Amino acid sequence: MSLGEAIEQGVKAICRPPRSLYDLEDIPPTVPIPQYGEVIRMPIKFKNCRDQTIVGSLYQPYEGSINLNACVIYLHGNASCQLEGVFLIPIFVPYGISVLCIDTSGSGMSEGEYISLGLLEKDDVIGAIDFVKQEFGLTKFVLWGRSMGAACVFFCLDEDEQRSKHSERSIVGAIADSPFSSLEKLIRELAVEFSVPGCLTTPAVWYVTRKIKSFANYDIHDVEPIKHAPNCSQPIIIIHAECDDFINVDH
Repeated sequence: MSLGEAIEQGVKAICRPPRSLYDLEDIPPTVPIPQYGEVIRMPIKFKNCRDQTIVGSLYQPYEGSINLNACVIYLHGNASCQLEGVFLIPIFVPYGISVLCIDTSGSGMSEGEYISLGLLEKDDVIGAIDFVKQEFGLTKFVLWGRSMGAACVFFCLDEDEQRSKHSERSIVGAIADSPFSSLEKLIRELAVEFSVPGCLTTPAVWYVTRKIKSFANYDIHDVEPIKHAPNCSQPIIIIHAECDDFINVDH
């Protein structure tokens, strides 16, 4: 692979990875939980602030059981979709906590041509919160994000912190599983993986920045969750595996 091909592949990996495609009709209408019962899937669909249709599934405690009007929102990783978060349903629903899984913009079956590794996906999460608040009466939210979704957590917490100056806070806590601290830092690490010579790393980052700006209309230097972390006062658990071979634990 030539240097140019490696860089182009890197650009695609960042803003246009392979979509996780599936048929919405193939998602099971119920999820059985031992000693609890069948949890009904509620398909949801709403528009984000960029007029893109976002799809997902809401799983609520069944009528008559404990219901805390609380919800865990799962934020999937890169090249993934809402199906990734199904494992949370038996963990939370029997205890009265709803689970919402969404395809963020540019992923799965939601609209959007490109992804931004958390920066613009923040708008999908805020839109989801406003939607289920209005339609289902949920009031308290915890975010559970993995990789790209974990990075998105910090943008969302900061945004909710800013919104709480004018209204009640919606997000009361979060779990970030394997977040990256800075997209530029991650790109420089990936450059090593793609065998980009050290003397060419900075020009390569400049080229990737230009390409992504022209394709997806965002600056990779804005994708820095670590800059938003100091603004987040909500409780958060950050988890990272020492043997992670994609995002280094030092993030």
